Amino acid sequence: MLSNWEDPSHGPVLRAILLIAGHEPTTHERLRSIVEHQMMGPSAHALPETERLARSSLIASQFIGLAFMRYVWTTDPLATMTHDDLVAAIAPTIQRYIEGDIGPVTSRRPSRRLPAKRRRS
Repeated sequence: MLSNWEDPSHGPVLRAILLIAGHEPTTHERLRSIVEHQMMGPSAHALPETERLARSSLIASQFIGLAFMRYVWTTDPLATMTHDDLVAAIAPTIQRYIEGDIGPVTSRRPSRRLPAKRRRS
């Protein structure tokens, strides 16, 4: 993952996708679909859908937060940590999201609609 973000041809595209997905519905929907269907991989298909989606969303929140802090906002010390230090810091959390206790998982499926933007008077 880190090498893709740091690749001169892929990095700018990935940063643009993150920035655009926040306000462009089609890009948002595609990114959401990737999170729901590919984040956990084939081994997660045996899980109940609500648990698979919860785990995928938690993993995505970690990766997207990392991407924003390291590659979009370039916030130190996260932006300058070595790959080894970064992996050591976040790997336990990702591993817990994959196979550990994540607490109760709701059975209610969240809305897929983006919140409407409010206009100021």
